[in-house]
Amino acid sequence: MKHYLLFLLASLALLTGCEKDDDPTSVSLRSITREKFDYKGGLASAIVDAGGRDVTAESSESWCRTAVIGSTVNFNVLAYTGSEERSATVTVKAEGLKPLLINVVQDKFRGLVVVPSTLIFSDTDRTLSVAVTCSGVYDVKLTENPNNAFSFSKSEDGASVSFTSNKASSRVEVKGRAEFTPEEGDPVIVTLIQPKKSTYDFLLGTWNVTKTDIFAGSIQNLSSVTFSAKENQYSYKVTINDPALKDYPFTAEFADGKVVIQTGQELGFSGTKFYTLHFNGPNNGQGNYIWSQAGVVAWAAEPVFDENAGTIQLVFSDNGQGNGREAKTLCFWENNDRYWSFTGQLCLTNALELSKNY
Repeated sequence: MKHYLLFLLASLALLTGCEKDDDPTSVSLRSITREKFDYKGGLASAIVDAGGRDVTAESSESWCRTAVIGSTVNFNVLAYTGSEERSATVTVKAEGLKPLLINVVQDKFRGLVVVPSTLIFSDTDRTLSVAVTCSGVYDVKLTENPNNAFSFSKSEDGASVSFTSNKASSRVEVKGRAEFTPEEGDPVIVTLIQPKKSTYDFLLGTWNVTKTDIFAGSIQNLSSVTFSAKENQYSYKVTINDPALKDYPFTAEFADGKVVIQTGQELGFSGTKFYTLHFNGPNNGQGNYIWSQAGVVAWAAEPVFDENAGTIQLVFSDNGQGNGREAKTLCFWENNDRYWSFTGQLCLTNALELSKNY
């Protein structure tokens, strides 16, 4: 029995000694997908052995990001535009073990980066620039340039290229294309866009009054009007360029591609007189009513472009929103003590047509 116990104790000692010999003293690398990256960066992973212990990983550089899942350490190396090779040390730790050091190397930038890749011009921003990063020399050419719509110039250091839209925006969109070709790396394309001018913007400016049907007794003639922006792309302030009304502009809406003059507008107060705009007209073809309630009736005109003459025309008429109530006569009145207390007939007209060059 005594010999049997001694045999068991010896066996236990032998087994315990074997386990201690197999227990790791440091975190070891079993495999890694890659340690070297080009300038584009990318992903990699390493499988480590820490004897079943929890593993952590930390990078010496922010451009080399790490994440640990079990015994796998994942790397995310960011893109790089520097002119020198760079490196980072990833330290993999586990409690009680010597850490594993993994050296990650990223090559210097080789190629061309142009930012942004699309330039959108406007009549107020006719010249726009791109920033260029290149590992060597590069060439620029306009591979699409309809009617020489665009031109460019390169800065002395090559760090930027400025593009100019040579013509104001028109009724059609114009697109160009610039190609940057480096001595090493792939070409880069920059798209140039001159958007077509909005109809709203075409209508801004001074219009000639080409037709009216002014009532006898009106003291105000209509020779020209000026459209200026009130709420951009949605409404205009319309100024009548004649003495009695030039200080009392009215509002014209721009909706569904049409210019709309609503009834019932209060135009202002001179200190002694009030000024108003409204329409008169029949109700279901009968009578002649004063439509002074805002929004009851309106005149509207759809812009007509004459491409050959380079002109725009607006011909106003009732737009049908009154459901039987018709806007027939446009009325500008002077009022004595309150709005709609009519005392002076400034201008009444059954027609209004406008024209301007564009």
